[in-house]
Amino acid sequence: MTSRLKIYQFAHSPFCIAVTQAVRSAGIEPELVDVSNGDRSAIVRLTGGVYYQVPVLADGQQLVYESGPDSQDIAAYLDENYLGGRLFPGHTRAGR
Repeated sequence: MTSRLKIYQFAHSPFCIAVTQAVRSAGIEPELVDVSNGDRSAIVRLTGGVYYQVPVLADGQQLVYESGPDSQDIAAYLDENYLGGRLFPGHTRAGR
């Protein structure tokens, strides 16, 4: 069975590894798509030119990527949709 979750990544990026491990902790084996650090055109095309970094999480047609250098958009998305509050318990979600 193919997962509906894809992670566009640099293979050894600590940010990508953390996202992959979070997905796996939900019992899901994501499809990993390696992106070349020297050619990020796949990410640019995928996001319609609005983003060029990794990781990018694709959940079906939904794309999730960080909105800023200190954001946790991917982690929050995974927590809300797959992890049932295990990453961000209720008392830590103020303002989310």
